[in-house]
Amino acid sequence: MLKCVQIFFRQARRQKAVSSSRQNIVRLLSELELSPNTSFEREVVSDGEMVSLTLENMDALKQYNDEVCSHFLY
Repeated sequence: MLKCVQIFFRQARRQKAVSSSRQNIVRLLSELELSPNTSFEREVVSDGEMVSLTLENMDALKQYNDEVCSHFLY
């Protein structure tokens, strides 16, 4: 039972991170008049809720968010 609760909360944290990053990415792309380049980036922008919450995707999402933010800073 405890394991199920831990998994539930881990998934909830990841979903919140995806939602927050997606909102930030969409806002910055709009401001910078940029478009997503890869299928993963298009998936994030079109419907971030469909992104699988694997550690690999979470890392890719963070990297994409950082990349877009770096464009905004320069």
